[in-house]
Amino acid sequence: MATESLEDRVKRLEYDLACVKVLVDEGRVFEHVHEKELVGLRDVVRTRRLEVVDEKGKIRAGLSVGKDGPTLGVLDEKGKFRIVLGLTEDGPALGLFDEKGKGRAALSMYEDGPALSMLDDKGNVRATLTVLKKVPTLVLDDEKGDPRVTLVVLKDGPELRLHDEGKGRTVLGMTERGPGLDLFDNKGELRAWLGVTEDGPTLELLDEKGRGRVELAVDKDGPRLVLSDEKSKVRAGLAVDEVGTRLELGDEKGKVIWNAP
Repeated sequence: MATESLEDRVKRLEYDLACVKVLVDEGRVFEHVHEKELVGLRDVVRTRRLEVVDEKGKIRAGLSVGKDGPTLGVLDEKGKFRIVLGLTEDGPALGLFDEKGKGRAALSMYEDGPALSMLDDKGNVRATLTVLKKVPTLVLDDEKGDPRVTLVVLKDGPELRLHDEGKGRTVLGMTERGPGLDLFDNKGELRAWLGVTEDGPTLELLDEKGRGRVELAVDKDGPRLVLSDEKSKVRAGLAVDEVGTRLELGDEKGKVIWNAP
């Protein structure tokens, strides 16, 4: 069974409120009731639908019980829903509406955890904050509904992901190796990695097939540059250490064929 949308729930609540008329005489129902007259009254009022009106007789709040459970709606003086609290098939949900009656925020509780969604004035979800299966995640969407920024905390640490109109292009995060930055091309292939490991900072450049071709790093001995071919064989290496500057050239088998000094 499909999950009932917030808009459908509002429409159903509006219908429920229209079907119920609890007569209130401008708030003077109990104005002339004496204490001795309350002896025979019940402490509990049982009903499936309840409507609350203001001094002008306008509906300002309604409580009803449907197939999924109770729903509470709060309206402004113009008759627009501003707050809806109820139960859905997935769990409790709270909806907040603007002065035009459009949903702008929704707080829901699912089996896996809570979720908060915020919408723009056109009804598009622009931000979502969830804690599902113990993983906190923040997603920011553009006006087309495509995710553009994702912030998530994983087992190894936090990650910040930047997306274009369809694919992730940048990932900044903490891993077991240390902090790192991944850069992807428009096909979703990793092309560059910049990170800081226990040995020091490292920059790796990869070709379109994901093979490492260039490595620039600084370790305890000093900086080094390594160039590899399409078979991942080292063909050239340049390093500066305590001894001095060293340059090595290798063949297609990775064997050093020339070096200096």
